[in-house]
Amino acid sequence: MELGDVCDTGEVGVISVRGPHVSPGYRNPEHNAGVFDNGMLNTGDLGYTDEQGRLYIAGRSKDLIIRSGHNIDPVMIENAMAEHPAVAVAAAVGMPDAYAGELPVCFVALRPGAQVSDAELHAHAQQRIGERPAWPKHFHIIEAIPTTSVGKIFRPELRCDAAARMVKHLLSEQFQLADAQVQVSAGGPRGMRVSVSLPQTARAVVPAVKQTLDAYLFESHVQVV
Repeated sequence: MELGDVCDTGEVGVISVRGPHVSPGYRNPEHNAGVFDNGMLNTGDLGYTDEQGRLYIAGRSKDLIIRSGHNIDPVMIENAMAEHPAVAVAAAVGMPDAYAGELPVCFVALRPGAQVSDAELHAHAQQRIGERPAWPKHFHIIEAIPTTSVGKIFRPELRCDAAARMVKHLLSEQFQLADAQVQVSAGGPRGMRVSVSLPQTARAVVPAVKQTLDAYLFESHVQVV
């Protein structure tokens, strides 16, 4: 993430620091991109200041959902959805999108015995989330939200899950390939790898599938098995 203008009071931005205690950068200048910028260290943390100038930590920049250049804080979505009486835990992540880059989606784990419809979740989100671009495109109800060893939401797993669901839907709707196998993992030069395995009967559409997936920001591989 590149550093830009100073944020207004209450506006969430990237926390950057400067001073004699800050390293001037890496020995290899190529590694400085996105970390050191004109003597400033990009910490990767998000934060905001109050009227008294006190600094509050708001999250990590890599957790942001970036929809057509609009930065969306997933915590805003999660806090709003947690207010629904049927929702025990909510976790918002970005789903790959060919046009917007990412679209917000939300995974929810329900309270014991609770039930809620997809329409009810969307209606609740639209009532409680003031920023329309932050309205989740999809809701996925799952048994439990994955967490780290210290109890924090493990977003990489959910990002991969969201991407896999999107690619499977795309292949089914656009190419009638409901039996395609899709595996998604975090990592690689683009941050995410998508591997698609198609049946022999789909060999003719492999070039079209590859071209379609190339429109997304993730790294993709298509093979026939």
